[in-house]
Amino acid sequence: FDIRLVEKTLEAAVYHKKLLEEYQEEEIKIPRVLLIEDDKDCRNMIECIIREMGYDVTAASNGLEGLQLFNQSYFEIVVSDINMPEIDGITLQEKLKEIDPHVVLILITGYPDIDIAVRTIKGGAYDFICKPFDPDTLKMSIRNAWEKQKFQYKMKTLTHKLQKINKDLIFTEKRLEDQTIKLRELSNFTSHMVSKFEFIDEIVSSIPDMITNLFNPCIVRLWIKDNEDADVLRRVVQKGSEIKGSVNNSDAGAGAIGVVYQSGVPLCNIGINDLPVEDPAYYRDNKIVNYNVLPLKAGGEIFGILWIAFSKARMLEDYEKGILVSFCDVSAITIKNSLLYEDVKKDAITDQLTGLKNRRYANMRIEEEILRVKRQEYCNIAVAMADMSNFKLINDTLGHHAGDIVLQHIGHIINENVRTTDIAARYGGDEFLLIFPGTDCHDAEKVVKKIIGKIAEFNNNHNDPALKNMPIEIALHFGICCTGCGSSEASEILSKADYALYECKTGHGEYFLNYDTLVKERPFFSGEAFALTSVFEKELANRIAYSLANLIDQKDRKTRNHSKLVSRLSVRLAKTFFFSDELIYRVKLGGLLHDIGKLGTPPDILNKSSILDDEEMSIMREHTRVGVKIISNVHNFEWLIPIIEGVHERWDGNGYPKGLKEEEIPVESRIISVVDAYLSMRTDRPYRKAISDNEAIEILLNNSGKQFDPKIVRGFLQTQRQVSGRLV
Repeated sequence: FDIRLVEKTLEAAVYHKKLLEEYQEEEIKIPRVLLIEDDKDCRNMIECIIREMGYDVTAASNGLEGLQLFNQSYFEIVVSDINMPEIDGITLQEKLKEIDPHVVLILITGYPDIDIAVRTIKGGAYDFICKPFDPDTLKMSIRNAWEKQKFQYKMKTLTHKLQKINKDLIFTEKRLEDQTIKLRELSNFTSHMVSKFEFIDEIVSSIPDMITNLFNPCIVRLWIKDNEDADVLRRVVQKGSEIKGSVNNSDAGAGAIGVVYQSGVPLCNIGINDLPVEDPAYYRDNKIVNYNVLPLKAGGEIFGILWIAFSKARMLEDYEKGILVSFCDVSAITIKNSLLYEDVKKDAITDQLTGLKNRRYANMRIEEEILRVKRQEYCNIAVAMADMSNFKLINDTLGHHAGDIVLQHIGHIINENVRTTDIAARYGGDEFLLIFPGTDCHDAEKVVKKIIGKIAEFNNNHNDPALKNMPIEIALHFGICCTGCGSSEASEILSKADYALYECKTGHGEYFLNYDTLVKERPFFSGEAFALTSVFEKELANRIAYSLANLIDQKDRKTRNHSKLVSRLSVRLAKTFFFSDELIYRVKLGGLLHDIGKLGTPPDILNKSSILDDEEMSIMREHTRVGVKIISNVHNFEWLIPIIEGVHERWDGNGYPKGLKEEEIPVESRIISVVDAYLSMRTDRPYRKAISDNEAIEILLNNSGKQFDPKIVRGFLQTQRQVSGRLV
């Protein structure tokens, strides 16, 4: 019995506390009175008195029953007899006080005793009344008890409210303190970011660090918008401890990230089942419970997405959301400024047409790389100077817009085929410079050959409509030099690469020439000699002439190097007549450019596999007039016009374009005419095979005095005998 009573008492105490919490907020107008009296007549009488007072009364016939009723409900006042079977009033008082220390208890007894009265009052009874009693005395005691209880209720309610207010104040104070700390850190971070706007990588990496410091998430991820594809978010950084799995670029339309990226509205306190996620395994493996996605937005444009995840339930408060939004706004503005700074800096070192680096940047970088070689950070550095040999013709025939398109294609080819450590720059109008840090000439040649191969593929396969009628193929020549060639200064290595380029374009290499190779082939060569002669006008004319000759070879690929060979053999022939150096020089350039007019001849006529008809022959003969027009636009080349016009004149006066005869024809033209005819007969053409040396000589002899100057023919035959017929 005692054990059961203890258990019941404990249960009643818990239940009573709950009832007290429910009632203490209410305004009780009618008190509830529990009457415990074993004498039925007395119980009925007291019950009637209490009801007359307008109070709510519940009666029990003994202490045990009263205790059970007290456990089941809540009473403001208890009126109980002392002398009762099973549980007397004194014991009942103790049990009731255990359940509710604040219960107001009035004890009644028919056997008054001063010790009992003192004991009950000390035990917490409100009043002690002896039987028989005056009903008014009982009413007054109950009424006073009720007033006391109401006062206690008011005090309890007020205390509860004060405690709640105090608790709220403490919570608010802590929240304000936390908010102040976070705002102070945010302010410091903002100042730091603003001062570091030119270092975009440092800014981006510091954002997750700051979030981790403020909110202690398990993982922070940051995406920045891709500059080339606005529909893709480029992951920049991921921060967290023991992260399982990696995160790649994200589709700007996927999951909560896509929702925020499209709407610009942050999503906070998202459960993993609230929205579709990009990678469920990633969320599961990292035990993510909830996450937050916020846009980095400035000026209405979204620059990135911040993703914050928690592995334990962590709901952001409203003030924390506000801090995060402010943080993202500041971060977005800083990133925007950094990107603008990067764009400005990039524009300052980038050629806008080709997308390659510009001359200023290339000069700066080659100086830096030379210093690294001197500091022995690596052993070598190579450079390659490149130049288009036919760019002016493209501009003249197709217009500058087509020339720009060609430069863009070349820039793209170069950029796609250099290594990540190389620097590619547009160095001039149609000139390019490649810098190869830590590279010797041999490895630089590999990159150059790759670029040359890609240009050849472009010539054969491109379908750019703007270049449909391009008269010749794109040709890029390279001159290569490295610090291993004895160059220790940037200006020196560039000069040597430029000279190798010049020699390449003048016939000493098909598309590229290594300065080191050039020195080995010419042990007597010195850079000082080149520097001296390169200032003369004849050297400049040589460069121009060889560049134009390369154009001819590109146009008529069946007779590649024909013009250069005509020039070389014509010079040899002129020397047998002991002509002056000036005349020999004119023969050299005239031989190079005698077919320059073929640049304007349609390819279908040049490459026709059968004999030309009269109309086609008429078009072919126009190449002399076109050649004169081209040469007339080249500064200081006007003296070449009579030589080019005279190549197709005949000794008997039946040639074209002017019908000149005998000595009226310039001697340079007469020399070139014989050599050109011989080499043409000894070379395969689209409409016939090459003939033998004897057959070619016989034709020259038969036409001596008719088509050719007899003296020139005799001199050519003498030269041919001297070299045993090995002319090609």
